[in-house]
Amino acid sequence: MNMSLFQTVVIGVFVAFGLGALLLFATFSSSSSARVGEVLIWGTLSAQEMQPALDVLQGGSDEYTGVTYQPMGESDFIPKLVAAIAAGRGPDVVLFPTSYLLSQGDKLVQIPYSEYSRREFQDTFLEAGEVLLTGSGMYGVPFSLDPLVLYWNRTFFTEAGLAQAPKYWDEVTTQTEALSKSDSRGTLTRSGIAMGTWENVTHAKGLMVSLIRQLGNPVVAKSERGGYVSVLKDAGAGQQPSAPSALRFYTDFADPVKTSYSWNSSQPESLNAFVSGRLALYVGRASELFPIRASNPNLNFDVSVLPSVRGGTQATEATMLSLSIPRGSRNSDGALLVIRALATPEIDRALTQSLRTPSVRRDQAQSASDNSYTSIFRQSALSSFVFLDPDPANSDSVFQRMVERVASGEAEVSQSVIQASSELGALFRLQ
Repeated sequence: MNMSLFQTVVIGVFVAFGLGALLLFATFSSSSSARVGEVLIWGTLSAQEMQPALDVLQGGSDEYTGVTYQPMGESDFIPKLVAAIAAGRGPDVVLFPTSYLLSQGDKLVQIPYSEYSRREFQDTFLEAGEVLLTGSGMYGVPFSLDPLVLYWNRTFFTEAGLAQAPKYWDEVTTQTEALSKSDSRGTLTRSGIAMGTWENVTHAKGLMVSLIRQLGNPVVAKSERGGYVSVLKDAGAGQQPSAPSALRFYTDFADPVKTSYSWNSSQPESLNAFVSGRLALYVGRASELFPIRASNPNLNFDVSVLPSVRGGTQATEATMLSLSIPRGSRNSDGALLVIRALATPEIDRALTQSLRTPSVRRDQAQSASDNSYTSIFRQSALSSFVFLDPDPANSDSVFQRMVERVASGEAEVSQSVIQASSELGALFRLQ
C-alpha cells in the first residue's frame, strides 16, 4: 500500500528525532577524555548566589575558566529557554526548576546511565532527586533543594503558655485557638496560622500537596500506558479519603464558625503577616530564614519541621533545581564534565552556605552541625519530595478553585476534590 504524503512526513520527523537522540547520546561517549571548553550556564539563581560555587569550581582547575553563568528571571526563564533552543542559541547547562519537569522535560537531553549510573545517583543524592530518573537515563542531577519548614513566633507562644512548636497538625488546631486574637467586633487582630484561603497564603500549593501526601496520596502517579495521571480523588495508602480530609482540615481555618478560625481573605500575604508580627505560625521555605530576619531584626522567632499527620508519614514538599543539559547544547561533552564537577561535596557546601538551604547530598545531610537551623533544614530535606506538576500555573488555579468552592459553599468537600482531580487530569492530557 502506498503511503500518503502526510504519513511520509510524520515518519520522517520521527526518524529525524531518533537520529538526533542517537547523536546526542554519542556525544557523551567520549566525555571522559574531553576538555571542558566554553560552557554557558543559565539559571534563576542570582549571580551573587551562584558565585561561591563558581569560585570553588574555577579555583580548583584551569579547565573550568571557560565556564560562565547567566542569571535569568524566574518568570521568564522557561519562555527564554524554549525560544533559545528553537533559535539554536541556547545554553550548554541549565539550573532547571523541577516543577517544570513534566511540562518542559522534553527540552532536556537525558544523560544515559552509561555516563552517570543509577546506582551512583541514588547513593549520592536524597530520594527527592529521583524524580529526575527515567528508565534509560536521567534529566540531570540535583543541585539545590528548598523544603517547606514551620516558622513560629516565640513571643506569641510564651504569651499563650505554649512551650513548643507543633509536631502534628492536630496540635496546630489546638494551638491556633490559643494563639489567635480578635477584637470586640470579632475582627482578627492576630492569627494562629495562615490556612483556609489561597491567594494570600504563601506556598499554598506546597502546603496542600504536603497535607495530602502525608495522608498517603501522591496526588499524581504513573499510568499503565506511560506518562502521569491525577489520583487526587483516590483513597490514600490507609484507604482513607486523603484529599477530602486534607481539604476539610485546610478550609476549617477560614471558617468563622469553627474554633480553629484564624484566617480570611482580608488578611495580608502570610509571609508579610509573619514578618510584621501578626501571624504566629508561618509555613515557608528554608531559604526565607535570613530574609525574614533581615526584614524584622526584632522578631523573636524559631524554626521547626513541617508538622505531620499523627499516624501518617512525614512528607515535606520542596522545590529543586537540577543541573541539566538542554537540547541544542553546543558542548555536551563539556557540559557533562561541568555537571559532574558542580555536583561534588566541596561545591555543594559552598552553594548551601550561599543559599542557606540544606544539601541535596546524602553524605552532607547526615553530617553534624552546631547550627540549630541547619539540623532542622537537614531533617526537612530527608523527608522532602518534589511535586510532579503537570503545569505549575494552571495547577495552582485548579487547587485554588478546589479550596474556594468549599469556602464559598458552592460544593461539598468530596465533590470539589472530584472536580479538581478531573481538572488536574486534563492538564496531563494537554501535554
